[in-house]
Amino acid sequence: MPRYFNAPPRVPTTAEVDACLAVLDNADRARDHMMIAMAAMTGLRVHEMVALDWHQVVTDAGNIRHRVALVAENTKGGVGGDIVLPEGLRWKVSQYRTWCSRGGFSIDGDAPMFISRISRRISIRRVQQVWKAAQMASNSSRATS
Repeated sequence: MPRYFNAPPRVPTTAEVDACLAVLDNADRARDHMMIAMAAMTGLRVHEMVALDWHQVVTDAGNIRHRVALVAENTKGGVGGDIVLPEGLRWKVSQYRTWCSRGGFSIDGDAPMFISRISRRISIRRVQQVWKAAQMASNSSRATS
């Protein structure tokens, strides 16, 4: 009998996410580490994460928000919504913001949170490539151990 539906996508386990974050745990890969941590700890879809601007995550006073309001046009179904940033993720966001500031990247309110090497908003495809590369690297490091 032919299969009409594919199996649902497999959700990565906590151990797999931790292994990917460990591979990206250096100053050169701060953006990539932050993207994977943000996706894993909040459940954001890739297009929702790519659409984040600094003003959504950081207040005018420079404090990291506990609850982030998503813009309706950037969410699935166009309904908007909120996500909660856990304490550990808020600390990572503040570290990432410092890293961006020191690197000369804009942290102004309307600037994108995740940017490419050419200082534009990062593409969904690039986020997918980063995730795939981190998975491959973590799998190879676990295989050699």
